[in-house]
Amino acid sequence: MVTLAILAIVLMIGVPSFQQIIEINKAAAVTNLMARSLVLTRSEAVTRNTRVTMCQIKNPNAENLKCDLTNRYAWSHGWIIFVNPNNDNDIKDDEQLLRVVQQNIANVKIERRASVRNRITYTPMGTAGASRFQVTVGAQRRALIINNPGRLRTCNPDRDNSCNWLD
Repeated sequence: MVTLAILAIVLMIGVPSFQQIIEINKAAAVTNLMARSLVLTRSEAVTRNTRVTMCQIKNPNAENLKCDLTNRYAWSHGWIIFVNPNNDNDIKDDEQLLRVVQQNIANVKIERRASVRNRITYTPMGTAGASRFQVTVGAQRRALIINNPGRLRTCNPDRDNSCNWLD
């Protein structure tokens, strides 16, 4: 009986902290996935000497992929990366699709700052307009910040005050 009581106390203490570890790992995984995609987008723009765009999509399994330019939360579903020499807002039939990324981790919200576009376009020089994203899993948050020259950095808004842009 005492053993069961001790086990119950240990579980009551351990389960919430284990849940926090899971949330930390999910937030890190999604942040890294998005960061790798942004680095690929920039690298392809420089390598191909043309504009390359990454934009959010509603349904990564759709036959006809199109950028979702209306919903600031569609990044949570996934995104596409494509060669975009004419710098328009969407992928056309004559533009090469480089990658489709489906974000499969449940209960993740990827939010862009309200003033930021629903697409990121890198130029052949590797520059892009400033953009900010926040990945949220439960109580865990991570930020991805792109400056005007195109440099990406990630940070934890709970530890770094320069990240608290969605509060």
